[in-house]
Amino acid sequence: MTPLSVRNAGLRPPARTSRIGATFPPEAKRVEHMRRLAAAHLNQVGGIEPDDIRTVQLLVSELVTNAIQHGRPESDVECIDFSLTWSPSGTVRIEVDDHSEGQPTKRAPGPDEEGGRGLLLVDAFSDQWGRTGTRTWCTLGVAE
Repeated sequence: MTPLSVRNAGLRPPARTSRIGATFPPEAKRVEHMRRLAAAHLNQVGGIEPDDIRTVQLLVSELVTNAIQHGRPESDVECIDFSLTWSPSGTVRIEVDDHSEGQPTKRAPGPDEEGGRGLLLVDAFSDQWGRTGTRTWCTLGVAE
């Protein structure tokens, strides 16, 4: 059942918080895996607009890509931790722990640069974002 058909059937999202998580090696192919995992989870929650799911997927892509490209896992930790939490208030929180002490910063890339826009997109599309310890996170309110 798609989110639209769930809403049309009169079903509501669950009344309690729903969370998924994954730990994976810092490989580029994991970006798409986490996008799909996020969409599948939000579709299972139900009642979330498709545009909001696509925005969550964009945010997941940017945070996971940033962790893969710029994170420096400690020598004994060769992984990235990902979590997505949906709360009944309609908030999605995405967290990516790259085990790096570095602080991510927004930058203004030149027009010919291929990269460097990830955190600009996170800032533009999320309600809030930040860094706590080695975890970069963002939140987004989603419509029912």
